[in-house]
Amino acid sequence: MAYYTSTYDTYPYHQQPYNPQPDLSSFSNSVHQVSSIVAQQQQQQQQHNQVLPQQQLLNQQYSPHTIPGSQRPLAGLPENPPARPQPPQARRTMPTVGASSNPTTSTDPRDSRELKDGEIRNTFGQIEPSPFKDSEDTDETFEIRYNCNQIRKKIESYINSKALKVKDFQEHLRITPRAYASFMKQSGPHQGMQSSVYTAAHLFFVKREDAGLKMPKAKTADENAKKLAGDRGISLAQAKKEEEDKWDGDKMPVLGGEKERKVPVFDTCDDIRSKINAFLKDTGMSAARLCREMSKLIPGEAVVSANTLANFRSKSGSASGATASPFYAGYVYFEKIRVRDGKGKTKKREEMEGVWGEKGMDLENDSSRPITMHISQAAYFDKHGKLQIVEK
Repeated sequence: MAYYTSTYDTYPYHQQPYNPQPDLSSFSNSVHQVSSIVAQQQQQQQQHNQVLPQQQLLNQQYSPHTIPGSQRPLAGLPENPPARPQPPQARRTMPTVGASSNPTTSTDPRDSRELKDGEIRNTFGQIEPSPFKDSEDTDETFEIRYNCNQIRKKIESYINSKALKVKDFQEHLRITPRAYASFMKQSGPHQGMQSSVYTAAHLFFVKREDAGLKMPKAKTADENAKKLAGDRGISLAQAKKEEEDKWDGDKMPVLGGEKERKVPVFDTCDDIRSKINAFLKDTGMSAARLCREMSKLIPGEAVVSANTLANFRSKSGSASGATASPFYAGYVYFEKIRVRDGKGKTKKREEMEGVWGEKGMDLENDSSRPITMHISQAAYFDKHGKLQIVEK
C-alpha cells in the first residue's frame, strides 16, 4: 500500500493526524440556532393569544353592516339583516326495506330515531347497524368471535326470520350474489375466511350484539295456526290440529315404490337442500319434526337424526350427499306434497327424467366416492348430478 510522503507518514492518505477529541463548536452553534427559533415561535404564539380575545370582542360589537367606532348602520342596509340562507346538508340515508304496514313492536328504544348513514330498518321495525367500521373504531375493536360455519348459520337464521330478504341483505352488506352463494355453499370452520361475505357478515352480527339486538326469530307453526284460526274463524286448538295433519306424511298420497323404498329420485342434492330450507322457513316447522316425518318414509332403516340432517344441509354439490338418508327421504316427502297439492312438474324435473331415465338418480354413489380414470382425464358432476369424465 502506498503512503503519502509527509511528516505524518504513520497516517496514510491523511495530511492531518487523527484527533480523538471531536470539535463541538459547530454542534453548539446549531443548538443555539434551534433554541432561538423555538423561543421566537413561543413569543409569537403568546402575542397571538393576547390579540385573539380582543378580535372576538370586536366581532361581537360590530356587525358586517356597521361602521367601526359607531353603532350607526350603513346607509341602505337594514338594522337587522336577514341571516344568509345555508345550503342544505347532503345526507344519504338507507330507505326502509320491506317494512310491513303493521310491524312487530320492538323494545329497542332506538327504533324511533332517524337512520344514520349505512343503517337500515328491517321488517320488524328494528334498525340494523351499518356493517362497516366507524371512523373512531380501530382494528382491535372487533375481535373474531365466530368461525365461518357459525356465521353461515347466523345468516341462515337471520334470512329465515324474514327480517330482510336475501337481496336486501346482500345490498346492505354490499356483497355480490355470486360471492354470497359461494360462501354459503362452503363447509368448514375455516372455509371462506378470506371471503368478503365473512368479513362483512361477521362485523354486522358483532355490531348487532354490541347494540343489544337479539336475533329475529323465524315464524313458528303456532303463528301459522293463529293466522289460520283467524282466517277461518275456528278455535286455536282446531287450527293447530289441522296444521299438524297438513304436514303428516302418513296422511299424504302413497307413491309408487314407497313401501319398497324404490321411489325414483329426480332432484339433485342441491335441489333437496333448497326445498328443505324453504319449507322450514315458510311453514315454521322445526327440524326435529321434519326428521320424524322423514323417518317414516324409510322403513327398516335408522331414523333421520338431527345431526344427519344438519350434515346433509351443510354440504354443497349436485351429487354431494346422494347416499345420505335425508336426500331420499326428503325427495319422497316433498314429492308427496306435490302430488297432494296437484302441482305440475318443473322444467328441471323433466330434464332430470330425460337424463336419468325411469330409474332416477344414482343413490349408491355420490361425489365422495373414488373415481378411476386416466391421468389425461378430469371428472366432475354436472348440474343433473351425473358424473362426467372429459379429456383435459
